[in-house]
Amino acid sequence: DLSFNATPTTRGAEPLPAEFKNGKTILITEATAGNSVLPDRASEEQRLIQRVKEVLTKKGNVLIPAPSIGRAQDVALALARGGIRVWLGGTTKSVLQSEAFGPEFSHENIVRIECKTAAPLIKHLKPKAVVSSHGMMEFGLSRELAFHWLPDPKNAIFIPSYQAPGTLGHELSLAKTGDVIAFPNHETGAKVLRAAVVRFQLSIHADG
Repeated sequence: DLSFNATPTTRGAEPLPAEFKNGKTILITEATAGNSVLPDRASEEQRLIQRVKEVLTKKGNVLIPAPSIGRAQDVALALARGGIRVWLGGTTKSVLQSEAFGPEFSHENIVRIECKTAAPLIKHLKPKAVVSSHGMMEFGLSRELAFHWLPDPKNAIFIPSYQAPGTLGHELSLAKTGDVIAFPNHETGAKVLRAAVVRFQLSIHADG
């Protein structure tokens, strides 16, 4: 797959040099988003930054569930460079510390979450923006934070990536305020959705 849009961690693809444009070269590539037209990525990043700032200003928390490799780091760096302090958790933290992401991808506004549970974050009352796995909220820190944060109308869950049918992320992306969201693995079993849920098209794929 490929994308012509540059992201905070990856350069965009470039057209082939002139010597390849002789009619004898064929490139066959997969195209995940080839049947769609996506919004401008830079504009979507700015929209996300603005919405996160609005929630934090109103003393709310923001959860951004994102895939651990690539998408989470892109989102965290975009927010950090936009002047937002970002808490990075789940396996996304381990990926960012791996050899695949060198020192150039570090930022003073990115704070690694060392805890494996949501409890310390929930007790810390200062409003925060958290980027964490699992991207579809099926397990991990993102699911735990969703459980605790979605009943509060000051909070928000901003979804930057694809959500497969049958996942919690997909259910939330279709839910409306007041819907009951099931959490079968918790004692209470369910939560009423009061937080804002917004989709953002931060695709890493080239469109049609």
